[in-house]
Amino acid sequence: MVSSVSSINGSNSSMAVSSASSTKLTDATKKQLEALGIDTSKIKTEAEGQSLLTQVKQAQQAQQAQQAQQSQSAQKPESGSMQQMETLKAQASSLAEKLGISASPDTKIPDLMNVISYAITKLEAQAGTNPTKLQQAKDYQAQYTTISNSLAAMESEKQSSQSKISNSMAAMANYNIAFFNL
Repeated sequence: MVSSVSSINGSNSSMAVSSASSTKLTDATKKQLEALGIDTSKIKTEAEGQSLLTQVKQAQQAQQAQQAQQSQSAQKPESGSMQQMETLKAQASSLAEKLGISASPDTKIPDLMNVISYAITKLEAQAGTNPTKLQQAKDYQAQYTTISNSLAAMESEKQSSQSKISNSMAAMANYNIAFFNL
């Protein structure tokens, strides 16, 4: 076994002696590495094995921290989105009532929006040349368009967030593959 002096303190003449990195990989370290799915055939010394274990632990901690952060940031918009979705559903229900449509609280927004669209189209057809009814139909159409655009924007935001999370996870997977030489 080769030994080296890692530090000398002149005031009290104490020496710290450490083993050099030429010691063979221990069975305990080898088992830990294999449990992580790491091929130990290329790891020759205990120092290399311990270094790799440390790096793996740091990478796992970084990944867990990133996932926790993504989870928290993904949950925050979700609660805001839920509130915004409820607001849009209330607006759609109110518009449906103005059009004489009764909808149960269980009605899904896309179904409600389809019924509203049909009712507005029907109202426009029945209005004929009556300017008051035509204006009323245009007002309802404007309200419908506003709600519809808000729903589309929310869906786009949701897809964008999901895409960002997916891309982050893919990048982390690629990092892990490169790091572990898989």
